Amino acid sequence: MTHRVFLDSNVLASRTLRDWVLLTRMNTGTMFQLHTTLDVIAETIRAVRKNYPRADGGVITEIDRKIRDVVDELVDDFAGDVCFVGRDEHDRHVNAAATHAEADILVTDNPRDFGDPALLPYDIYTADEFLCLVDDGAQADVRRVVQMQNDYWQTVRQDGRSSIRHASKPPKGIVAALVDAGCVNFAARVEAHLQVLNGSSR
Repeated sequence: MTHRVFLDSNVLASRTLRDWVLLTRMNTGTMFQLHTTLDVIAETIRAVRKNYPRADGGVITEIDRKIRDVVDELVDDFAGDVCFVGRDEHDRHVNAAATHAEADILVTDNPRDFGDPALLPYDIYTADEFLCLVDDGAQADVRRVVQMQNDYWQTVRQDGRSSIRHASKPPKGIVAALVDAGCVNFAARVEAHLQVLNGSSR
């Protein structure tokens, strides 16, 4: 069964979380589909621009392109007055779109803002919980993504470059980046995958 997964902007706005979610989508076949909206992408871009005011316009354009290229559905219309039990009115559109998309899962790092999970038509996962769920169901595929990510970021660290120009900090290892992004449990799994890839564990 293919799971329909709706993405919130607080996941897409993080370079680390965005890359892991999009790459796992690209490398796990039909395990899950990704859905979001123009509203969510706009919030994502606004958050990235706020964090990186000196980033080149092409960087922002590339983030938008990557999201659109990988997401299976950009929900372009939905009723905005769907019943919402959450406490943050600004998340109403996310609930409405996820409901319209018949999402099985909403991935957000603000789960409490959506109210009682028992009253929602979808399950709520944090990015950490969702990536662990993907690893549970597609360990070999996730390990392949780990290899890709590790190879890429080793090159970045050696070259001293980053896609976000004028970044104030040097690139981190993939495990440390996941921990900083709040994915402590998935970071531990990635570390275990790296040990297998390096031949130090089975």
